[in-house]
Amino acid sequence: MYPRLITSFSRLGESEFLKRMSQIVSAMTDNAFFPTPWPAPAPGMAEVSAAFERYRLALDASTTHDTIKILERQRARDALTDLVQGLAAYLGFVAQNDEIALQSTGFELRRTNSPRLSRSGGPLPAPEGLHLSHGVQHGEVDLKLDKLEGASSYEVQTTQGDPNVEDSWHHALLSVARKNITLSAMTPMQWVWVRVRGFDSQGAGRWSEPASIVVL
Repeated sequence: MYPRLITSFSRLGESEFLKRMSQIVSAMTDNAFFPTPWPAPAPGMAEVSAAFERYRLALDASTTHDTIKILERQRARDALTDLVQGLAAYLGFVAQNDEIALQSTGFELRRTNSPRLSRSGGPLPAPEGLHLSHGVQHGEVDLKLDKLEGASSYEVQTTQGDPNVEDSWHHALLSVARKNITLSAMTPMQWVWVRVRGFDSQGAGRWSEPASIVVL
């Protein structure tokens, strides 16, 4: 059994949700297990704290039962939930199965069987179908790939050197989605190689075949 962060808050009432978010914000402020700054796409602590404060104020304002205020409260709750769930993906990626580190986050934990048990104990296979295209903005590259069963997140690495040289690869980002992954701030008019691997509760899987594109 492996510890996992509980990131579903939909069943919590407003007071319980406020308490849970307060615990997470407090626990993650200057957390020694997860020193800041956190790399993209993990939200920064300042962004999470600001979203928490907006929700707290919206919750206070909604006690009059005004329909508009209640709608604003729900929007603030949804925005805070999205940020906290994105943060949880990063925390799980960094901590792996370190239960002490995970307990320090303020999230509640659950235990789950490793999905690898059904794959004879081997690592996640390499993602397939990696496709690169030009993003909307200059310096952006969009990634798409086939669904990788059992993967909870994906790491993207890039290189502008020889893709056959392992030391030339650099971490670019971690994503909880396999679609709509975008690399930004890339150097225009240069070739870039990209590869992706999945993560589950046991750690990293195998790297995909690299794909390349000229950044515009």
